[in-house]
Amino acid sequence: MTFSDTELKLYLSGALAEDRVPELEDALAVDDALEARLLTLDLEAASDLREAFAHVPLAENVQTLTQLTQSAAKIDAPVRGKLRQWGVPALAAAASFALAVVVTGQSPEPVALDWKDAVAIYQSLYTEDTLANLQVDSAALDQQLSLSAQALGRDLPRDAVGDLDGLPLLRAQILGIDDAPLIQMAYLTEDGQPVAFCMTEGGDAADVVAQTLSGLPTVHWSDGRFSYMIVGDVPADRLSRMADQVRQTL
Repeated sequence: MTFSDTELKLYLSGALAEDRVPELEDALAVDDALEARLLTLDLEAASDLREAFAHVPLAENVQTLTQLTQSAAKIDAPVRGKLRQWGVPALAAAASFALAVVVTGQSPEPVALDWKDAVAIYQSLYTEDTLANLQVDSAALDQQLSLSAQALGRDLPRDAVGDLDGLPLLRAQILGIDDAPLIQMAYLTEDGQPVAFCMTEGGDAADVVAQTLSGLPTVHWSDGRFSYMIVGDVPADRLSRMADQVRQTL
């Protein structure tokens, strides 16, 4: 099955016909060449947006738009995902900033896109179908955890992360942000809601904070060496239980 550049651009803008979306996403999961084409179009769209606002008033404020878009483009997505999921949310954020500059003549407060924002944006693109058909292989899962532990430089025992408040671990993968590894562990609730437990290096020690990011409930904290985050469309008390469990077992 082939997909035209027009269809890929429609996908990035969220306008692709609904019946074509799952077909395209299935193809992207196995076709590196198709994924590379989509990535190229995604980056071209970001460049076009920056150019479109290059000559509007208050150029010093529009520069912040460029910085925001470039910041989003730095974030690595999964091995089978790369940057394709960044197109719609990153450009939407950039466009909203530019609109505020043009209409009001003033720039809004600077937007800091740290790792928690990045994770929440990425997770917000997951649907009930994203992990529904994922085949879990115990040996493969052990290997994923081993590779993730090596990348992060700390143990990730399966008995500590293999089950969070009754949710079995489905996948562990190595992402990256700001040249540092970011480990994402994926879970699925009983009613099909995707949940992610993520870890990355660094961060000042901080207690658990509950916060809504990109429309999703999250809890995040840091032990001073690593920072942690659990995100998913599940009740806040369940996220808190998961956080308590992780803090006790890791």
